[in-house]
Amino acid sequence: MLMGGFERPENSLVWDEFVDQSGGPGRRVAVIAAASADPEYYGWKMMDHLKRLSLKPELIPSGAIFSSDFRVLLNEPDSVTRVLESDAILLLGGDQSRYRDFLIHSDGSDLPMLKAIREVHRRGGLIAGTSAGTAVMSRIMFVDGQSPYFMLKKGLDIDQELGQGFGFLPDEWFVDQHFLARGRLARMLVAMQKVGFQFGLGVDEDSAITIDGQGQARVVGTRGVLVVDASQAEIDSNANGFNWKNLRLSYLSHGDQMDLATRRIKISSHRENERKVQDNANRDVSEASVRVYNDIFHHVSLPNLMFDVLQDPSSVCVGLCLSQEDDANDETQDGFQLCMTTTAESVAREGFFGLGDPISVLHIRADISPIRVKVTRHENSKPKP
Repeated sequence: MLMGGFERPENSLVWDEFVDQSGGPGRRVAVIAAASADPEYYGWKMMDHLKRLSLKPELIPSGAIFSSDFRVLLNEPDSVTRVLESDAILLLGGDQSRYRDFLIHSDGSDLPMLKAIREVHRRGGLIAGTSAGTAVMSRIMFVDGQSPYFMLKKGLDIDQELGQGFGFLPDEWFVDQHFLARGRLARMLVAMQKVGFQFGLGVDEDSAITIDGQGQARVVGTRGVLVVDASQAEIDSNANGFNWKNLRLSYLSHGDQMDLATRRIKISSHRENERKVQDNANRDVSEASVRVYNDIFHHVSLPNLMFDVLQDPSSVCVGLCLSQEDDANDETQDGFQLCMTTTAESVAREGFFGLGDPISVLHIRADISPIRVKVTRHENSKPKP
């Protein structure tokens, strides 16, 4: 169960699912707060919450503070045994690189605690994570990242900004958390292209996606999950900068389901009002109306923009990501544009508020390319002497 972070205690959509996936009330949950700089404080806060949900949580290791001895305490036999006796494991947030440091040997092999976590997973127990605990679920994870513009402009250093994850997801899938709230689409695209991932899951805050042993996924929560499909995408090797054409973006919200192997999506029946594209996939984009949005990769309303494109398939949504460097003498500015249009397969459904985000949008085409834009400066924008 991958949670995007900042799950409100009163969010029953997420926490009822967590209880159910754990096996129901009374089940033992091992809480691991190894990513936190104050594991005991945040661990006990989560334990209090899980007790109110009628679960039986246990902090692993109990009474430990963040110190040089934490790795030893986490991997000692008593801690490992208590995890093996648990029905579910919850990895809390913080700095995900600490999970790598505390659970993986320098040669990339598993330490005893990670071996125990894998054993619980093998026998069908729930492995859940929130925030940093979600980041570690794919085979490669983000350790750090820059702003969207600099990530697109300069790329990333695999040794510094990416790290080894735990690989609980299929190898072709990459996951990132706090996704829309922190504008992480740009860094996901750069990481996917750099490493060769075909598919990405961007889990937003206060939301989660559950994945069973057969790769069947279901979204729960008040927001949703952005799915990036690069299986048909193309790169222009002649372009001067990061680019990717023919990506597919889909936004899934509460109750939507997906098969990770086939990428077949089933939209929840709660969203009954369906909207499709009719014979617009091959239109001449040069004749379409263009709507421009600034700071597209920080835009928490990205799913709404995708929905708007489908509502008016004669239009094109162009989102800008521009350099923050401002030289008053420059007449042009570097940046990137994200162009979203519909395809023949584009479809959306909307419903009523109350069961998560009211919209789901599937198969919007996205093209990203470097641009230079002309800067228009007004007299009243100049600083006064």
